[in-house]
Amino acid sequence: MYCEICGVKASNEVRLVRDHDHNTGFIRGFLCDPCNGRLGTYEHRKVKPRKAKGRYREWLEKYQTVVDDYLSKEPSGKQYKKRINERDLITGFTKGQMRGQARSTKSEFRFQARERLAELNVSY
Repeated sequence: MYCEICGVKASNEVRLVRDHDHNTGFIRGFLCDPCNGRLGTYEHRKVKPRKAKGRYREWLEKYQTVVDDYLSKEPSGKQYKKRINERDLITGFTKGQMRGQARSTKSEFRFQARERLAELNVSY
């Protein structure tokens, strides 16, 4: 197997990890650890090349088109189950997250979470 961004081959020294969309939980492909970390920086922080520093800047300048193509491809039909719990299709939160928001006195989503949990017949 190879990293879908830089093309490095998996070996004892290079580990490939399952990359997944954090919003949907669907697996996109397999990446080496460095590409997976840098992709997260690119995807979530939207750090562009002119403001990037060091190795991240070099990586982004070299693989910018590959990264954009990778992010625009259709995800697989499999969900990443290790960290993604089943999310509510309407809110995008897990039931546990909604319970926490419903109990919180500081959450701005407190009332929406309570309403949604009531619809799902889940106590908080």
